Amino acid sequence: MLFESLVTKKRGDLPSRRASNLETIAGIHIVSNSNKVNRSALGGAVLIASKVLRSLALLAAYRSLSAGLSPAVFASSTLALASVVLITLQQPWKGKSVGYSIIFKLLVQSSLLGASFVCWAVGLHLCGPAVTVIMEYIEVLLIRLWAVLTGCGAGGAAPGSPGA
Repeated sequence: MLFESLVTKKRGDLPSRRASNLETIAGIHIVSNSNKVNRSALGGAVLIASKVLRSLALLAAYRSLSAGLSPAVFASSTLALASVVLITLQQPWKGKSVGYSIIFKLLVQSSLLGASFVCWAVGLHLCGPAVTVIMEYIEVLLIRLWAVLTGCGAGGAAPGSPGA
C-alpha cells in the first residue's frame, strides 16, 4: 500500500513539493525535519498528560464504585455528562437534518457503547483498577481471534469467497 511504499523508499527517491514547513507526498502532508522535534515533544507531553489524567480518573471511578455507587448509575451519569458536553460543543441542531437510518444506527451504537461501559464499570468494581487497565484493550485481541477463527483474518479473503 501507499504508506508502506512511502516508508520503504529513500527520502531522495520521493517526489516532493516544498511549502514552508510542509512536504507533500502523494497528497499527504509531512512535517519537515525542523518542525518534527517540536511536534514530537508536544505529542509526548500530551500523551503523558492524558495517561496521567486517565489513571486519576480510573482511581476516582474505582473509589466511587467502592463507596457503594451502582455501576449502572455510574455509567449512565458519566455518559449523560459526556453527552451534554458533546451536544453543547457540536450543536447538531444547527446543521443538516439527519435521516432515520442514521438515527437508528446512532441509537444502536450508543446502546452498545452504554452496555460496554456498564460492563467496564462492573469489571472495575469487581477486579480493581490494575486488572482493569491490563484488560482494557482485550477486545482488540478478541476481534483478531474471531477474525482468524472465522477465516476473515490473516490479511486475505475467507476460504470459499470470490477473492480466494
